[in-house]
Amino acid sequence: MQNKEILRKKRQELVYLEYIKLINSKENILVGIEVILEKVKMSLSKFIQTLMDYIKENTDDDDYSLIFDTLLEIDNPEEYLKQNHIPGDFLRDNLNNYLLYKRPDILFTNKKLLHTLERLVKYNEKLWQNTLTKEKFKEESLPKIKSFVNEFLSLPYSIERFASAKKISKHFFNVNEGFYVRQLAIHDQVLYKKLTENIILREQTKFENISNDITKILDLINTKNENFDSLDFYQATLYSPIEVMEVADKILDSDNLKKFQIYIGKYKHHSHTNKYTNCNIKNELLKNKFSISLDDNLIETTLEDRTSIINYLDENFIPINSITFLDACKRFYKHELIENKEKVK
Repeated sequence: MQNKEILRKKRQELVYLEYIKLINSKENILVGIEVILEKVKMSLSKFIQTLMDYIKENTDDDDYSLIFDTLLEIDNPEEYLKQNHIPGDFLRDNLNNYLLYKRPDILFTNKKLLHTLERLVKYNEKLWQNTLTKEKFKEESLPKIKSFVNEFLSLPYSIERFASAKKISKHFFNVNEGFYVRQLAIHDQVLYKKLTENIILREQTKFENISNDITKILDLINTKNENFDSLDFYQATLYSPIEVMEVADKILDSDNLKKFQIYIGKYKHHSHTNKYTNCNIKNELLKNKFSISLDDNLIETTLEDRTSIINYLDENFIPINSITFLDACKRFYKHELIENKEKVK
């Protein structure tokens, strides 16, 4: 069994290296793929599946790939683009890299999704051009950017945790090319310098801080076991599940890492795939009925209670998704979230 796994990984690596060699050669990629298929003795579908398996297991996500993934996953990508103000050239310039390096399955075998992405890139370019041509940019957009930046600077949370809670892209804070950073460099040099210096300083202490948080989180898991929930996690750290899991992979032994993956891994995955990751989550949770099962009782939450719960999550910079909202509901009705709520009997 172990030999089969070794052979599988070697096969994946061979396919990936041949593919990267083709990309770097600047040859006609469609012709080159046919040559590779003959060389490795695979059908196109088998080749693409093997290639995708390797990419998923061995490559990291870039900011642009996470945005494209989101556009493919959510129900209303046009609304997402309207809300996030993503520079037109950012998506346009990175679409080819996304297709080549992250989603060759779309490039070669899914013309429908390919056309969808091309359409969304063009749609975003139009949105961006409209944004750039608005005369009220300095009056409206810039103050909002400054407000976001000043709020970030006033808080201890990491960029990824802050952006996740605010439902914006962390790319906007990228020191080299982030939209917020570039706008401040043009319009407010003082705030620009303050932000970039702060980001660099936070990055310098990030690994040590997360390592200490992991110790606290493991203690909580060992103490609470099945009662450990997402709020325990977010209240024990200033970082996102993705950041914490990255450090956990590096410092924990196999037993503790396995435990950590069981309890924390789902939060990392949930932050990218949950159906409530779009900007309308609060409206959805407020306008729709929401019931929970607690101590064998079915509780129909009220609008007033859901509003209080959402406000609590916002105030504590806990990203709102179906997991955190459900955990907060359970605590709320157990009188463990907000003190003036009568305990459910």
